[in-house]
Amino acid sequence: MSRVALALVLVGLTARAALADEAGGARGVVDPDLWGVRGTVLAMARAGNLLFVAGSMSDVGPSTGGGVPVDPATGVPRRRFARVVGAVDAALPDGRGGWYLGGRFTAVEGVPRMNLAHVLADGRVDNWAPAVAGTSLRVRVPEFATITPGVDALVLVGGTIYVGGLFNAVGDSARDNIAAVDARTGQVQAWNPGAAGEVRALAPFGREIVAGGSFVSFGGLPRSDLAAFDAKSGAVLPWNPGADGAVDALAPCDGALYVGGEFSHVGDHPRNSLGAVDPASGAVLEWDAGLTPLRVYEGEGDWIWPSVHALAIQNGTVYAGGWFTGAGGTRRASLAAFDARTARLESFVASPAIDPNRGLLVISALEARERTLYVGGEFDSLGGQLRPNAGAVDARTGAATTWNPRADDVVNVLKLGGNDLFVGGSFACLHDWAARRGAAAIDLTTGRVAPWSPSIDGDVTGIGIIGDVVYLGGQFTTVDGELRENVAAVGARTGALLPWYPGRVGPTGEYTGPVQVATQAGKVYLGAHFMGFNGVGPNYLAQLDATTGLPTAWDAHADGVPTAFETSDSSAFYLAGGFSFIGGANQSYFAALDPGTANVLPFAPQPAGGRDGPTIFALARSGETMYAGGGFESMDGQPRALLAAVDARSGALRPWNPGADDIVEALGAHDGAVWAGGRFATIGGAARSWFAVLDTASGLPQSNWPQPDGEVRSMLVDGDRVFVGGAFHAWDGMARWGIAEIHARPSRPRTVSIEADPASAVAAVSCSIAPNPVRSSARVRLTLPQPASVSLRVYDLAGRLVATPVDGMQAAGEHDVSLEVAPWAPGIYLARVETGETRITRRFVVLH
Repeated sequence: MSRVALALVLVGLTARAALADEAGGARGVVDPDLWGVRGTVLAMARAGNLLFVAGSMSDVGPSTGGGVPVDPATGVPRRRFARVVGAVDAALPDGRGGWYLGGRFTAVEGVPRMNLAHVLADGRVDNWAPAVAGTSLRVRVPEFATITPGVDALVLVGGTIYVGGLFNAVGDSARDNIAAVDARTGQVQAWNPGAAGEVRALAPFGREIVAGGSFVSFGGLPRSDLAAFDAKSGAVLPWNPGADGAVDALAPCDGALYVGGEFSHVGDHPRNSLGAVDPASGAVLEWDAGLTPLRVYEGEGDWIWPSVHALAIQNGTVYAGGWFTGAGGTRRASLAAFDARTARLESFVASPAIDPNRGLLVISALEARERTLYVGGEFDSLGGQLRPNAGAVDARTGAATTWNPRADDVVNVLKLGGNDLFVGGSFACLHDWAARRGAAAIDLTTGRVAPWSPSIDGDVTGIGIIGDVVYLGGQFTTVDGELRENVAAVGARTGALLPWYPGRVGPTGEYTGPVQVATQAGKVYLGAHFMGFNGVGPNYLAQLDATTGLPTAWDAHADGVPTAFETSDSSAFYLAGGFSFIGGANQSYFAALDPGTANVLPFAPQPAGGRDGPTIFALARSGETMYAGGGFESMDGQPRALLAAVDARSGALRPWNPGADDIVEALGAHDGAVWAGGRFATIGGAARSWFAVLDTASGLPQSNWPQPDGEVRSMLVDGDRVFVGGAFHAWDGMARWGIAEIHARPSRPRTVSIEADPASAVAAVSCSIAPNPVRSSARVRLTLPQPASVSLRVYDLAGRLVATPVDGMQAAGEHDVSLEVAPWAPGIYLARVETGETRITRRFVVLH
């Protein structure tokens, strides 16, 4: 095998960026291909082509979003689907290869969509956009309950989509928890029965629809968690069996409607969370699955009893999933099968299981086809095989099949449609991800996770690199099964644990808090609430030999915990924290130490104020200026709201004063700009949530930069790009979990080395576009050295999918694909070719 290096150019210049440049503005572009991190990224470091990320994290993978159509046979995603920012709780095929989606989300592939969306067969997000918002509850809920508006159920009858959930508005229309929307136009229809509580399930019967949920009335009539209504008029029908607890699942079959939820009675009949009623009369049937445990009151408002969240019916068998321990007097863990006529427990045993340290075993989605039962929820294995959160079993025996979509969090939806099986839930990544706890390395050539994978049993809060060694600090006990209390060193290339270990940080049983790590001039610095190593040595701050791990004679005699380090200047070690004495002087909160003697240097800015004291969480240096961010209110007696700049030598306060309205937790500085992240909603007098780029002269935030949807906790500036880490899930409506790479001048190429056969080395994959610029139509020429599955997608440079001209198997040779651009807005577009591990991006301009 030979290696063929294919230069894959990620072009990031948008039409808006071009206009901004003419006006003296700027805009960063988020790399769409860098893998994301599920969790919170607290620290980063780079060595060569590897980006090391650390934090409270569980896995690393491509940000697929919360819903993906997959192959029903293999579980592999069919194609790159429009990425949903948030959870998908309901899905409905449109009959043309596309999908209607409902749930709790804010955007789809960069397009704002509030809890309801339609994605077309070619991957484009439809203009169909009846936003679902608000919360409509007319019943009491516990004070501790989390109430999140959204969509729980979708059904299609005729040309109308009926939407159930928890909301009080759809589009511009007031609607309480149930609404009807035109499937073609998205127009909210006049139909408006209203439900006094959440609608969690919908089941059609011809022109009638049954609703289940947690409501006390429907259409103004008393209805306890079950109701039926006319689909055309919205009139509530006399049908009224009632349940004394929430109904989560409905499944009709052969003259019976099976009902699952969290109840102890249906009508006047005892039914432990699973029963059946006559869909015509509402009479409760004798069918009783006998789930256990029985309802038990635990005190303080807590109950233990079974729940059924999903039902599927196939070949005379009712499959029920949820949380329960037994059925019909026999043990069954959260998944069981019953005879649809008699409720007799069948021999089917799929044995879902979960690590008890992870959570509670719950089945929340079922779908059946022929002899296969698809299962989704929160579990680790199914049928004795590793199947994270989704899998399939033989519908008769429960034996696991090979279907394995690998969701990295809970699956709430499984829905067959056409040739696809839609998988939806609260996951960040489907299929292609790797488990990584505490720390991971991302290959910046490919954007994918690297093999580097030390086994860490906790969180990593600090990371530093010297040569081929990565030093870790945090809250953990072991690495690769060996004792390493809060501090460890591993190989930067191999990830193997190294002997370097200073010993226990603090006496046994003493809380040390997270350990911060910094490296400078061949030395390792640790900061934490500790009293020496194994009870001996310096307090709060230590300098360690990078080879032996032993503390050096360097001792700053700090009396408080450091919270931020800055080490770019080898002649000074800058730090901030909760100290009032350091380096032999009474100096509080902010200091610079001599790296050789640990004596304090003549640098003494004085922060003050703040809700929790004058904390500083972030430092960044650019030239002769040091920038500080945190929770302080003033610096050297002058108002400075959470941000300040001082002379890096003397500590004298600079006039730079943007101000922020909440804590600044991350800073970077480069080429006339300060990059800031934190919890703020305004900074520099302008609305900027969690992230901003500030001018170093005026302090004003630059315009048009992408914005995250959550807190920014760490930052690493690398020339004209910055790596941003935190607890976010998206940037500008594009799914982007935990970490983002932003290009300030996005012209940097990404080169990918690809294994290829010798024959293909002569004729590698290629793509060209002509003419360019394009006025009405263009020809995209693809050259393939061998048959391959190929996708060709066109994006605007806000990241929105515009067209998918090719998606499937193609023969070897040249292929000419026509692009008709007349309906498109003028601007710059990206044509992206993906086949196997090869990705090629070509830029072209549309002019009219």
